Amino acid sequence: MEIQDGSAKFVVKDIRENEQEIQKNKTDISEVQAEQQRLSQALTGYVPLDWSNITKTPLIKYVIKEGDITLEQPYTNFDYLLICSSNDDTSYRSIQLLSKFELDFMLNELQHSKILLVSGASNYWWINGKTSTSTVLKGADDNNASIVQIYGIKINN
Repeated sequence: MEIQDGSAKFVVKDIRENEQEIQKNKTDISEVQAEQQRLSQALTGYVPLDWSNITKTPLIKYVIKEGDITLEQPYTNFDYLLICSSNDDTSYRSIQLLSKFELDFMLNELQHSKILLVSGASNYWWINGKTSTSTVLKGADDNNASIVQIYGIKINN
């Protein structure tokens, strides 16, 4: 609709005219976001977890400050490991989510003598990739962290 008051000319549009175009753009954006998420998951192996649909199993009995990490069950029984660590004086904690695929790859494909299991601002935990197994993650000599807990995460279908 066009309005003219003598000094200026105004064009007034009914915003409902653009409603279908706005909906189409929202759908296009949602599809692009979904495709980006699928691509990211394919590249990283990371799948967002629905925490209401998982089983969380503690895999260590006590805080480990040095040496080997002995798991109550093989890590291969789980989809992910949730590693809770802290600095040596436990003034802060951090978590790291590691997929079974990533740990399998590091231990079986890389087979390097030192693999970084935990990495934080000032804490780190190295394992020996050549001698670690599915139940014993052999500690390397120069760790600067405490492993507070490791949970096996299983996604329930």
